[in-house]
Amino acid sequence: MRELVSGLLADRAHGIEFHGFLSNHSKHAVIALAGLGASDARIKQYFSSYSACTPYGFPLEAAPADANSVVLAPKTWSSLIGKKTHFPALRTFFAVELERLGGRDALMREYGADLLPYMPGALTHGIIHLGWAMDAGSDHMVIEGAAYLAFCGVSVRPERFTPRAHADA
Repeated sequence: MRELVSGLLADRAHGIEFHGFLSNHSKHAVIALAGLGASDARIKQYFSSYSACTPYGFPLEAAPADANSVVLAPKTWSSLIGKKTHFPALRTFFAVELERLGGRDALMREYGADLLPYMPGALTHGIIHLGWAMDAGSDHMVIEGAAYLAFCGVSVRPERFTPRAHADA
């Protein structure tokens, strides 16, 4: 992978979400542009432009600071699924696990089955990010994608849903 592309995919300056609920697509476009043969100058220009003003009319926001107050372990990380809190802690957890397990494929073998049932969160952007990451071979994006799936997870397991009460019942 080209040095510029690798560097942009490893960027941690911008958050995975912005404006409260919108998903950051900048890295997906970097991969697509590189795949289309765009020059480094064009890719860099796009990334800079998108960061300053997305198609939604809002700039990307700074990534949340890494907080040392929450330390996750293999038996505790899942308590944060769908809570939309502690993204830096989830990212750190999956980074440690990627290293411990020996790479992105091993990370997905270990945690993929636990994460995939939560893919509807953020309109499937967690799994989209993870898919781009696996295709591009970016450990940084795989870590972000796994963390984002946990962060914004919404279960597809029907046994986890409770029917809503109806006003006329």
